[in-house]
Amino acid sequence: MHRLLAILQTIHWFNPILWIAFQRMRADRELACDELVLSRTGEEENVRYGEAILRLLEAQTQPARVPGLIGIIDSRDQVRRRIRSIARFRKGRSWSVWPVMLVGLLGFGVLTDALSPSLSDQEIERVMEADLTLLDLSLDYDLLEDETSQFGTWEVVPKGLQVLGGVPFDVGGMIRLFGTIPPPHGTTYRDEVIDIPVGRRFEQLHLLHGTGWTGEEGLLIASIVLHYSDGDAAVLPIIYGEHVRDWWKRGRFLPDEVSDPNSGIAWETRFEGMGLRFYRSSFVNPEPEKEVVSLDLISEWSEITPAILSITVGGAVPFPEE
Repeated sequence: MHRLLAILQTIHWFNPILWIAFQRMRADRELACDELVLSRTGEEENVRYGEAILRLLEAQTQPARVPGLIGIIDSRDQVRRRIRSIARFRKGRSWSVWPVMLVGLLGFGVLTDALSPSLSDQEIERVMEADLTLLDLSLDYDLLEDETSQFGTWEVVPKGLQVLGGVPFDVGGMIRLFGTIPPPHGTTYRDEVIDIPVGRRFEQLHLLHGTGWTGEEGLLIASIVLHYSDGDAAVLPIIYGEHVRDWWKRGRFLPDEVSDPNSGIAWETRFEGMGLRFYRSSFVNPEPEKEVVSLDLISEWSEITPAILSITVGGAVPFPEE
């Protein structure tokens, strides 16, 4: 398998999707190993297993990196993800296997055309230069990629690793935050999703999102709170009509455009006579020289439901040329 990956990486060295896929494959490999161990142990052994991971992290912080740790621990962010997963583990959970499927596609040479048909060579180069990291939201989704929806609209949304609005996103589900208008299926959404690991510096946060229901122009619907390593925090407001609109276009003459120049439609289609769309918004980090340890997604208790599909952080990525 490693030999196959090396060959594919050599052939597709220019493809940013491949580099992201390999990064995620290594991470998922360790998460799958954790799941296998935890599925065969009891609660006390799970605690000791988590402590062993932390001891490996301590060894990684020593001046001379321990050779045996290479490939076991890639970064402190990855360790946070693993400890968080161990703490939340429940038997019967399965891990995503999309990186393996992605490599299978690469073996047949179809990835570039399939995932980035709208990107020019120059735009692909810009994506590579942006040093992007796709955040793992898999533990925070309340609607998973393989779930069915009441009206069938979720099923037509592209899932997995996608390039949308010029940015690679990992669409594994949807996080829905509280809005005062109740959804037709009666679900009560969360007020907040906190402590999403980041673990790096970055210039911009790229958000793939929409809303449930239509709101007033200029309405504050949610906030992203960045937590820095020095204890400071910054708030990025999400505003209806400026960054995002209803992902169901409920009327033919309702607007598509938003006022923020760093936001726009990243994906759209029609389903049973109705328009569907999601927006990409790129928020500038006010303190890019600081490491962002984690972030929170906070509902501002408006009448509409904020819906977040994916978050990618890194450098600036311009929208594709039309």
